[in-house]
Amino acid sequence: RLTNPITFSDEDLPSYGAQHYLALYISVSCSQRIIPMTLIDDGSAVNVLPLKTATLLGLKASHFAPTSQMVRGFDGTVRQISSTVILVVCAGIVERKVECQVIDVTASFNLLLGIPWIHATGVVSSTLHQ
Repeated sequence: RLTNPITFSDEDLPSYGAQHYLALYISVSCSQRIIPMTLIDDGSAVNVLPLKTATLLGLKASHFAPTSQMVRGFDGTVRQISSTVILVVCAGIVERKVECQVIDVTASFNLLLGIPWIHATGVVSSTLHQ
């Protein structure tokens, strides 16, 4: 059990209230760097690390493991995963090793944390308070 759980209240609602369809972005840390625009996506079966973010984190080829896995994006396109990498991701007081699929893609996020991360950390995202 966490001794300092993160909770939400009506005070945390956006100024325009509950009438929104915003994505849930947070900032996390990894490799002693802050990764802003981390998308929490409870509809994603994988954690995604864009190649550009991997490069900015200073990851080298030796960090990556090859894979032949393919993924289908939210737009229906099928993409080849370049490789996989294990990252230590810290969100608040919660730190977990996370397997990420590295994809060479232009994205609206710097890191996407999906169902594997959500389940590993035991978090429940609040679509109302995002």
